[in-house]
Amino acid sequence: HAWMLAGTWDAQLTNPRPESPRREWNSDPGVSELAKSLVAVNAPATGWEKVTLPGYMESFGPKWKFTDGEVVYRKELDIPAHMAGKDLFLALGRVDENEETFFNGQSIGRSRQWLFGRGHRIPGNLVKAGRNVLAIRTWDEGIHGGMMGDPHYFSLRAAGVDPDFYHDDYISDDIDETKDENG
Repeated sequence: HAWMLAGTWDAQLTNPRPESPRREWNSDPGVSELAKSLVAVNAPATGWEKVTLPGYMESFGPKWKFTDGEVVYRKELDIPAHMAGKDLFLALGRVDENEETFFNGQSIGRSRQWLFGRGHRIPGNLVKAGRNVLAIRTWDEGIHGGMMGDPHYFSLRAAGVDPDFYHDDYISDDIDETKDENG
């Protein structure tokens, strides 16, 4: 089962910084208080704008042009009962530059990179039947910010399960570097 996440999201520009014409980077000061309130499950319903992801934040409208800084993206998901309690994998595509991702108000991962796609495992104990909230806090240091890439790689799906290829007598050849040859 997979959910394709490309499309309409709620977004708020929570800590805007002017884009530097000399490409001087805006370092990430950390998550603002406003962003902390917006990644919560019971976030305020006001102040959100509808945006299309994946996309550069500069394409969201006039106030977003020539702007860097902090943005919170948010989407509600309806998870069927048979997926409740199961680990999920979130593929984000490219995020420019910093991101921290929250599922039902809990941080599930963070990264800093602008070129490569990223993803996070969502532990099953956070996944419930019905309404679930996915929120992504980003920080754009300079130039083009947002979430880009092929829409097909912007998805949520069941996490990989062990295919159980091996017999009961299978012995792993994984090396445990904490032990020597004497055990």
